[in-house]
Amino acid sequence: MFNTLKPMRFVFALLKNFLLFLYLLSILISIMFVFYIYTVFLPHLPTIKETYNAIPEQQKIFLTSHQDIFLCRKNSKSLSIPVAKSLVKQFLWTNKMKLAEWHIQFFLWNYLIKWSLSENEILILYFHYELLLNQNNNMEILARDLFNKELNTLTINETTVLFCTMKRIAGRKYPCSLCIEPIGNS
Repeated sequence: MFNTLKPMRFVFALLKNFLLFLYLLSILISIMFVFYIYTVFLPHLPTIKETYNAIPEQQKIFLTSHQDIFLCRKNSKSLSIPVAKSLVKQFLWTNKMKLAEWHIQFFLWNYLIKWSLSENEILILYFHYELLLNQNNNMEILARDLFNKELNTLTINETTVLFCTMKRIAGRKYPCSLCIEPIGNS
């Protein structure tokens, strides 16, 4: 019995050291995460808020009230994913970025966006980046050109046509199930 007690002490000492290592590693990862937030993400947050505030209020109301059409009835909980992709490309992308680094940045920004912005802000930023509202693709002008109406007076069918047109302008080959036919080269 005396001989079996010594290996047990060794196993417990090894287990204790392993648990201590895991504890210290978790503290180190937490410190690194907080450092990342303060040095990489937070400096860009005012720019993200400025982008949101620069979108005209009428477009925000229109997009929010017709979000079921614009989202093609998709789950709106995953909207932070394309927003995170767009923001990482805008703020952090370089040609030297490795694939693993891209995925880590994207993963972190996805959760930081969920924590920092409201669902409504994420929704509006999704439309801003997905429909390229930041590149002279103004919804109000397009509504006047297509239907000779103000944005807030469009019917559901006209709103759907407006959305599909914006997706086509943005270069999406298969915009969504609402835009029945795929866009060909014609």
